[in-house]
Amino acid sequence: MTAPVVVLLAHPRPGSFNHALADRVVAALERAGVPVRFHDLYAEGFDPVLTADEAYTSGTRAEDFLAAEPDPLVRRHREELRDAAGLVAIHPNWWGKPPAILSGWLDRILVPGVAYRLSSAGGAPESLLSLRRLLVVNTSDTTEERERTLFGDPLDAIWRRCLAPYLGEPEVRRLVLRVVADAGAETRAAWLDEVDAEVARLFWPVTTPGLLAAWSAGRRGDVMKGSFMSPDAMNDPFISSGDAVGDSGFAPTGVANTSGSPVCWPFRSPSWPLRAIRRHT
Repeated sequence: MTAPVVVLLAHPRPGSFNHALADRVVAALERAGVPVRFHDLYAEGFDPVLTADEAYTSGTRAEDFLAAEPDPLVRRHREELRDAAGLVAIHPNWWGKPPAILSGWLDRILVPGVAYRLSSAGGAPESLLSLRRLLVVNTSDTTEERERTLFGDPLDAIWRRCLAPYLGEPEVRRLVLRVVADAGAETRAAWLDEVDAEVARLFWPVTTPGLLAAWSAGRRGDVMKGSFMSPDAMNDPFISSGDAVGDSGFAPTGVANTSGSPVCWPFRSPSWPLRAIRRHT
């Protein structure tokens, strides 16, 4: 089964552009058959306030206490993150940081025994998660030049340098959409398409017209011949198991495609051509 992706939305106003972005992300993942664990943190009333007893960063005592978390919603978030292979966070840039509710999510969910383990308080984290990809989508009213020269883009440092080591060093991709307050309908539509394309690049297989035409014409040998799968794709959590490769070849993983049409994976290593794979029929 394809590994799930946790999608977090952190914006208090229903109908905001952040909500539209989240809808597009979820729709793109669902079209691909990727299980989605979606959370609108404000709508579901997530409590971001870290308790005194939770404020520990290391030690088996802290892990034992945190494992007995009484809040069922916090437990659910921790369990879903533990099982996920991807995380998408959608939020505005407020004062160079995520909204308080998402900051509190980080405090309460990325805890010892769930996200990481520290042998000592000052040591390097051992991640306990299996996240392979992290997509951060930010809206901002600060121009790129001002963000870079005056502020130094603290949000990028938070996600890429501070959090990634605790998440298992996933591939990190961040989209910053600006200046959002001045953006018209055409610009916003283009941003939605950009986000859709980025989700496709990171998380889902793509059926190509040329392959589909060859498959439909019965030229399966042409589809399969001379194509290869990237080695890092053999254990890719976003490619389902239980599928087959064409007549001359074998792959332990493949893309579940209910129509039986050939699909290929958009690998990010340009030195490896794509391998067409198909489901048993």
